Amino acid sequence: MKCKYCLEEIKDGALKCKHCGSMQNQEIDEDLEKKESDSNYKCKSCGHVSDWPYPIICGKCKTIFWLNFIIMFFVLMLITRVFR
Repeated sequence: MKCKYCLEEIKDGALKCKHCGSMQNQEIDEDLEKKESDSNYKCKSCGHVSDWPYPIICGKCKTIFWLNFIIMFFVLMLITRVFR
């Protein structure tokens, strides 16, 4: 088996490369790829995928995600009413 990052030969089933120290667990990588591909927060204008869980504004083209904006507005209203 070869390391995915440095391409050096490592033992079959190794979790970590002894040469570069990178993790070799394929299940984690597959889960991350699936999570990134299933993201609900892909900008419809430019296609940018946000790193934030609930973005309000696209980091690339500054388009506003109105549903997230409205939800955040009502959450903030509820919080401010609770602490009065």
